[in-house]
Amino acid sequence: MSPFFVQALRRSGVWELPPNKAFLFGRQLSYASSDSADFRGLNPEDLEVRYRGSSIVPFGEFAFRKPLVRFDFTHEWNNLGYGAIRFGGIWGLAGRITLNQGEKVATIHDRETGEFVCDYVVRLEHDGRDTLWINRDVGLIDGYDWSVVEAFLEVPFVEEVPFGYDGAVTMRIDCDEAIETGRRLFKLYDSLDVPFSVAIKTQQSIGSADKNLISDLIAAGGSVVGHSHTHAPNWGGGGDATMREIEESRKILRETGVSGINEEYVVSPFHQNSVEAVQGLQKSGVKGFVSGIICNDPEFLMARSGQVPLVDGIISHSQQCMFHGDTVHADPTLSVYFRAFRQALETRTFFGFLDHPFSNYWYGWASEDERLDVHSRFLDVVTKTQGLWRANLVDAMKFLDMRSKVRIRREGSQWIATLPQVEGAERLPAVALKFQNRRVKLEAGNEVAL
Repeated sequence: MSPFFVQALRRSGVWELPPNKAFLFGRQLSYASSDSADFRGLNPEDLEVRYRGSSIVPFGEFAFRKPLVRFDFTHEWNNLGYGAIRFGGIWGLAGRITLNQGEKVATIHDRETGEFVCDYVVRLEHDGRDTLWINRDVGLIDGYDWSVVEAFLEVPFVEEVPFGYDGAVTMRIDCDEAIETGRRLFKLYDSLDVPFSVAIKTQQSIGSADKNLISDLIAAGGSVVGHSHTHAPNWGGGGDATMREIEESRKILRETGVSGINEEYVVSPFHQNSVEAVQGLQKSGVKGFVSGIICNDPEFLMARSGQVPLVDGIISHSQQCMFHGDTVHADPTLSVYFRAFRQALETRTFFGFLDHPFSNYWYGWASEDERLDVHSRFLDVVTKTQGLWRANLVDAMKFLDMRSKVRIRREGSQWIATLPQVEGAERLPAVALKFQNRRVKLEAGNEVAL
């Protein structure tokens, strides 16, 4: 079992598997039939996963089909949030494998012709245990279909959505330039009581109008975090370079004189994070970062938030749904954005989306009025969704950080979940545990038996 799959389990609060459950990956089954030609002549961008109506598939038909590789903007963004599955390596399909037994939960097909290519997820009995086989060494760690793993295990797990809510959402704009130009968008969100957050690159002029916006949005219940100093790829590469990025960013944000700017959580430039960069963030005292994008660093694109693999003591949350004019012009109905939101609700994923202020680059928008209209249409659905926690980015990250501290252990016939006391927990919603189709509330400083 790969360390990435193990960490994904822990991000769901699963620290030990029940004795009657098991996972197998790729070519681990001796009776797996593999096409001798393998994927010769095939292109992963032409293929898709097709799920079936299994008892362990918790999402509806709209999400049954999942392209192996999809992009909404160039080869950079996938607004539906998941990573790329190509051929070979731990992140790709392990082989053109077909199993001769078990329940086929998902299979791979040609997107246009529907031709069967190979199996992807199969549930079967193996060595006396209920087993889930996945045709990929890292499993389903980087997509909404991770919820299939949670449903299969039939053990308590920690939900991303807080207790008492049916969904959770946070938004932000990444201010690489021209912070103040986000004011009209802020006014729209504020008028609808949706918290507004900004992430600021500090190697830019920050004038009085910019500071006024920062102060106003914090006062209105929004939040402000750092977005590096120079917006260097991979935070400058790690080590001292990454630590300088954080140090200089914090210094300049403090010099604005605006109180309430958060220093514990950051948004990664380009959503790029090498392992060395994440180590640098952790050494700088960063508690968590927003990351996760299809075009780079698959280690840090994960379906659930929580402690990252390979580096101890820091969390991440994947967010790659970006409002971009070019994307909207390609689909004026906003169907991809509505699908991403619905997908998050069905799989109880904490939904994060972003935009940018206007500067020399307009992100494909024809005008500010056009952008405000698009956001208004999307927010009309968000604000009419019942049971939705609307969180600013800092509160979202604080909750997800708290959530990552839950430990669930087996004691005899019971499961015991514990959450240590967490500073500021009284200002956050409680964590939700799911077990046997019921949700249980877990507050900081407490434990519950399941």
